[in-house]
Amino acid sequence: MLERFALLLSMFLFISTAHAEDCIRVSNARDDSFYCMKISQAQKRAAASYGLRVGEPYERAKAVLRKDGWVVDEAWLKGQSRNAQLDDDLICGSGWNAVCSTAYKRGHTTIYLVLSKTNVGTPLVSVGTNFL
Repeated sequence: MLERFALLLSMFLFISTAHAEDCIRVSNARDDSFYCMKISQAQKRAAASYGLRVGEPYERAKAVLRKDGWVVDEAWLKGQSRNAQLDDDLICGSGWNAVCSTAYKRGHTTIYLVLSKTNVGTPLVSVGTNFL
């Protein structure tokens, strides 16, 4: 019986994790409902080019980047944080669908990450070499 429970629990956790990464929830402020953000193939390819997946939790993305020699761009963070809330190595907004951003550098290249603050795990929304 205990083995069966453990199997069911592991299946639930796998399904929950897979769904969480497939759906970055966006709130509809009019009626408190939500929908899943549409992620383009271009966004998925851009993330994959750095070994990342759109929708993965920030902690996992950070670990992948650090393993590949990327470091947080502290100068960028300090320059951006004057008018925003600094949360560890993320600059975060507030509101219904708040986002966080950060920058990593390796050599002469800087990449920028946008993450969802309002979703569990602060999942990756996009990554690129241009910050909008």
